[in-house]
Amino acid sequence: MTPEARNPCGNVTLTDRPPGQEASDAAELCHLAARHPTVHFILAHIGGGGDWLHSLAVVPRHWNVLVDLSGSGVDGGMLEACLAAVGAERLLWGTDMTMETGWAKLRYLERLLPPELLELIRWKNAARIFPPRSFPGD
Repeated sequence: MTPEARNPCGNVTLTDRPPGQEASDAAELCHLAARHPTVHFILAHIGGGGDWLHSLAVVPRHWNVLVDLSGSGVDGGMLEACLAAVGAERLLWGTDMTMETGWAKLRYLERLLPPELLELIRWKNAARIFPPRSFPGD
Protein backbone atom coordinates (compact mmCIF):
# COMPACT_ATOMS: atom_id res chain seq x y z
CA MET A 1 0.00 0.00 0.00
CA THR A 2 1.55 3.27 -1.04
CA PRO A 3 0.97 6.60 0.73
CA GLU A 4 -0.90 7.71 -2.41
CA ALA A 5 -3.62 5.20 -1.54
CA ARG A 6 -4.52 7.21 1.54
CA ASN A 7 -7.58 9.36 1.34
CA PRO A 8 -7.82 12.86 2.85
CA CYS A 9 -9.38 11.67 6.10
CA GLY A 10 -6.33 9.58 6.91
CA ASN A 11 -8.00 6.19 6.43
CA VAL A 12 -6.71 3.52 4.08
CA THR A 13 -8.82 1.38 1.81
CA LEU A 14 -7.26 -1.87 0.66
CA THR A 15 -8.23 -2.54 -2.91
CA ASP A 16 -5.17 -4.00 -4.62
CA ARG A 17 -4.03 -7.53 -3.85
CA PRO A 18 -1.09 -9.49 -5.19
CA PRO A 19 -1.96 -11.68 -8.19
CA GLY A 20 -3.62 -14.90 -7.08
CA GLN A 21 -4.43 -13.66 -3.59
CA GLU A 22 -8.15 -13.69 -2.90
CA ALA A 23 -8.16 -11.75 0.34
CA SER A 24 -5.93 -10.15 2.92
CA ASP A 25 -6.05 -11.40 6.48
CA ALA A 26 -5.88 -9.57 9.77
CA ALA A 27 -2.17 -10.26 10.23
CA GLU A 28 -1.38 -8.52 6.94
CA LEU A 29 -3.69 -5.63 7.80
CA CYS A 30 -2.10 -5.20 11.22
CA HIS A 31 1.38 -5.28 9.70
CA LEU A 32 0.30 -2.40 7.46
CA ALA A 33 -1.36 -0.61 10.39
CA ALA A 34 1.89 -0.80 12.35
CA ARG A 35 3.69 0.94 9.49
CA HIS A 36 1.07 3.72 9.41
CA PRO A 37 0.19 4.44 13.05
CA THR A 38 -1.68 7.68 12.32
CA VAL A 39 -4.10 6.00 9.91
CA HIS A 40 -7.28 4.13 10.88
CA PHE A 41 -7.83 0.71 9.31
CA ILE A 42 -11.03 -1.29 9.24
CA LEU A 43 -10.91 -5.05 9.47
CA ALA A 44 -14.10 -5.62 7.50
CA HIS A 45 -16.54 -8.52 7.55
CA ILE A 46 -15.48 -10.29 10.74
CA GLY A 47 -18.60 -12.41 10.18
CA GLY A 48 -17.79 -12.99 6.53
CA GLY A 49 -16.48 -16.49 6.97
CA GLY A 50 -13.03 -17.74 7.68
CA ASP A 51 -11.16 -17.92 10.93
CA TRP A 52 -12.34 -14.87 12.86
CA LEU A 53 -10.61 -16.05 16.05
CA HIS A 54 -7.32 -15.98 14.15
CA SER A 55 -8.11 -12.40 13.13
CA LEU A 56 -9.05 -11.31 16.63
CA ALA A 57 -5.78 -12.70 18.01
CA VAL A 58 -3.67 -10.10 16.19
CA VAL A 59 -5.92 -7.02 16.28
CA PRO A 60 -5.86 -5.95 19.97
CA ARG A 61 -2.31 -4.57 19.99
CA HIS A 62 -3.00 -2.29 17.02
CA TRP A 63 -5.07 0.61 18.37
CA ASN A 64 -5.63 2.01 14.87
CA VAL A 65 -7.45 -1.11 13.60
CA LEU A 66 -11.22 -1.21 14.09
CA VAL A 67 -13.35 -4.32 13.58
CA ASP A 68 -16.43 -4.18 11.36
CA LEU A 69 -19.12 -6.59 12.53
CA SER A 70 -20.65 -7.12 9.09
CA GLY A 71 -20.92 -10.45 7.36
CA SER A 72 -23.65 -13.02 7.17
CA GLY A 73 -21.96 -15.32 9.67
CA VAL A 74 -22.90 -15.18 13.33
CA ASP A 75 -21.06 -17.88 15.19
CA GLY A 76 -21.80 -18.42 18.86
CA GLY A 77 -19.50 -16.26 20.93
CA MET A 78 -18.38 -14.09 18.01
CA LEU A 79 -19.72 -10.80 19.32
CA GLU A 80 -18.47 -11.49 22.84
CA ALA A 81 -15.03 -12.33 21.44
CA CYS A 82 -14.96 -9.08 19.44
CA LEU A 83 -15.85 -7.09 22.55
CA ALA A 84 -13.19 -8.89 24.58
CA ALA A 85 -10.55 -8.36 21.89
CA VAL A 86 -10.96 -4.65 21.14
CA GLY A 87 -13.79 -3.29 23.27
CA ALA A 88 -16.80 -1.31 22.08
CA GLU A 89 -14.51 1.62 21.28
CA ARG A 90 -13.06 -0.22 18.27
CA LEU A 91 -16.12 -1.96 16.85
CA LEU A 92 -18.16 -0.73 13.89
CA TRP A 93 -21.64 -1.93 13.06
CA GLY A 94 -22.14 -2.89 9.46
CA THR A 95 -24.29 -5.14 7.40
CA ASP A 96 -23.82 -7.29 4.37
CA MET A 97 -26.24 -8.38 1.68
CA THR A 98 -28.88 -9.23 4.21
CA MET A 99 -29.96 -6.58 6.69
CA GLU A 100 -31.45 -9.21 8.97
CA THR A 101 -28.07 -10.47 10.18
CA GLY A 102 -26.85 -6.94 10.87
CA TRP A 103 -30.01 -6.06 12.79
CA ALA A 104 -29.81 -9.32 14.73
CA LYS A 105 -26.28 -8.47 15.83
CA LEU A 106 -27.43 -5.07 17.07
CA ARG A 107 -30.36 -6.62 18.93
CA TYR A 108 -28.01 -9.07 20.61
CA LEU A 109 -25.56 -6.31 21.55
CA GLU A 110 -28.45 -4.40 23.16
CA ARG A 111 -28.59 -7.21 25.71
CA LEU A 112 -24.85 -7.15 26.37
CA LEU A 113 -24.03 -3.45 26.53
CA PRO A 114 -25.23 -0.28 28.19
CA PRO A 115 -26.69 2.31 25.78
CA GLU A 116 -23.58 4.52 25.75
CA LEU A 117 -21.35 1.66 24.54
CA LEU A 118 -23.93 0.50 22.02
CA GLU A 119 -23.99 4.01 20.53
CA LEU A 120 -20.23 3.76 19.91
CA ILE A 121 -20.75 0.66 17.81
CA ARG A 122 -23.88 1.92 16.07
CA TRP A 123 -22.41 5.19 14.81
CA LYS A 124 -20.05 7.14 17.07
CA ASN A 125 -16.93 5.14 16.24
CA ALA A 126 -17.56 5.60 12.51
CA ALA A 127 -18.21 9.33 13.00
CA ARG A 128 -14.89 9.58 14.87
CA ILE A 129 -12.73 8.01 12.16
CA PHE A 130 -14.36 9.40 9.00
CA PRO A 131 -14.03 13.04 7.95
CA PRO A 132 -16.56 15.65 9.06
CA ARG A 133 -19.79 15.75 7.02
CA SER A 134 -19.46 12.09 5.98
CA PHE A 135 -22.80 11.30 7.60
CA PRO A 136 -26.18 13.05 7.58
CA GLY A 137 -26.53 15.46 10.44
CA ASP A 138 -22.81 16.30 10.63
